[in-house]
Amino acid sequence: MIPAPRPVASGAAASADGTGIAWYRYGRGERTILFVPTWNLVDARVVGHQVTALEPHATVLTFDPRGAGASERPSSGYTFPLHAADALAVLEAAGAGDAAIVTASRGINAALLLLASHPERFRRLAVVAPYMELDLEPAPHDLEWLDRLRNDWGGFIVPFMRAVFSEPDSEDVIAEMTAIGFDATPHVVATLVSNPGAKLNESIINKAIEKHGSDVTVRNTLAHRPDLPVTIAERLVAAVSESLRDYLLTKRELSPDQAADLVLQARERATVALLPPGAKGADVVDLVKQLKEHQRLTPSLILRALCVGDLGFFEASMAVLSNTQIVNARMLIHDEGKLGLQSLYSRTNLPTALYPAFRTALDMVRSTEYDGGEKDRERFASKVIERVLTQYEDMDSENLDYLIKKLRQLAA
Repeated sequence: MIPAPRPVASGAAASADGTGIAWYRYGRGERTILFVPTWNLVDARVVGHQVTALEPHATVLTFDPRGAGASERPSSGYTFPLHAADALAVLEAAGAGDAAIVTASRGINAALLLLASHPERFRRLAVVAPYMELDLEPAPHDLEWLDRLRNDWGGFIVPFMRAVFSEPDSEDVIAEMTAIGFDATPHVVATLVSNPGAKLNESIINKAIEKHGSDVTVRNTLAHRPDLPVTIAERLVAAVSESLRDYLLTKRELSPDQAADLVLQARERATVALLPPGAKGADVVDLVKQLKEHQRLTPSLILRALCVGDLGFFEASMAVLSNTQIVNARMLIHDEGKLGLQSLYSRTNLPTALYPAFRTALDMVRSTEYDGGEKDRERFASKVIERVLTQYEDMDSENLDYLIKKLRQLAA
């Protein structure tokens, strides 16, 4: 993971054309080191390792290039002279005197302009993998390639980062750099994730949801990606549910409790439908762990899943809640006697009053099959719930009404 050192000072510098450039200062040493950005694709976070190593020995200045991070994003002005002007403006705003420059790749172009125009301010230059445009007559731009770049951001940024970080075991670095690369606007993120050819691992997609999960365009394009991991799909369901709750709260005819009940019911119904038949056990356990971590693994969700016949989800839930290995949990759940499930259930935080419902639902699920007709899943659940209700005939009317309401919601 790229470290995230805390700056001792930060601010915004006005460049030669008025563009605001976000800068950060670390350490308090006598010598000053200025990191000149390499590309406009990423922001100053990418030099976290270098800053961490140098700040105990020097004053370190970094800045987000124009078009990235917290710097302004003008529609034009991405020239080497203006990139050099950005660096000079940062030095002035941070109150620095002379400095050593550290850069890489294309950053050498701006760095050499700084050395040529202000030799008194820059005494050393360290360059990693330098690149320069030395053609006296540069070839004309490939307009078709530029058009693809504008409309297929993911098709560029993902293979680009893979080419830059080609060493073995670089997946985590590639994921972080790619995430920073599209940590821009929802439009850019949506363009990336809508490209089915862009190989996005779960870490990258999670960062997209964390940053832009409230944006409808991003959610929709993520939802349409092929082979979306079930844990990502559940996060999308939760994000949509939050948006639905916020919308319902604007309706005066609904109380906050009513809005919460409707959202919970919709979210849990959608969550149960996420797992396809025959889902891998490891995927189910990962989903359950995620639900538990975010306090979405509710008793009603587990009972709902069991009532529609999803034994895998029920087994994983009991294993995770009781901190039991899944193999051992299955043995206890399917014990021919009555004590196995009861023992496992007692180790969870599930309500004691609901144990008869789970016990009856499990027995029904194991002895009942889908009929194969249209809406057989709904009929299956109705049969299970009807049998569950027979276990509560002696319950007082107030609690029975509440239970019936919840079970009817399960059946919906």
